[in-house]
Amino acid sequence: ELAIKNKYLMTIFPSNRGGYGIQGVPVSYEGTELRCSFPREWRGLEKEKLQRVSGISTLRFCHPAGFLAMAETFNDALLAAEFAVSCQGY
Repeated sequence: ELAIKNKYLMTIFPSNRGGYGIQGVPVSYEGTELRCSFPREWRGLEKEKLQRVSGISTLRFCHPAGFLAMAETFNDALLAAEFAVSCQGY
């Protein structure tokens, strides 16, 4: 999990489909607003197109709403999360 000042921003978890999921953490339990989401340029992209745009070799999916992405390896999942966090100004 990536945290800044005791606030969780992203979480990485093993996926039931293989690889790792990377998910933004909501601001509150009641809402859908995220503390950090994936870049707009990544949203809705899959496999080769996403890998080309992101520069992350095993990134395979980014949800159109920007709250979830998937990668084959933990290291690439961590890279994606760190990139998303840095884009948000943290």
